[in-house]
Amino acid sequence: MRVSPLNGYDALADAIRTVSGGKIKPREVADKAQALDDLLAKHPLISRIELCFALDLSEGELRLLLRPYIERGRMLELETGDFYQANNPAGDET
Repeated sequence: MRVSPLNGYDALADAIRTVSGGKIKPREVADKAQALDDLLAKHPLISRIELCFALDLSEGELRLLLRPYIERGRMLELETGDFYQANNPAGDET
């Protein structure tokens, strides 16, 4: 099967569904904030693009989700604007 360049999460999910014969299907991320906390606990340094794909968000939606994390100091936006670093990935308020 020849695959054209994948442009976005939906295209990637469709390709995986096709290649697996429908056996592998994407899961909906219901609670984006909880999914973000879980992701940051495993990957405290992560790119903006990885976050968008992992959480199935546009860049605008991602900025809105991250705003409270950045304002509370739980996440740092690195100078390039392309990477984020969890300041407290476990979510502890200590």
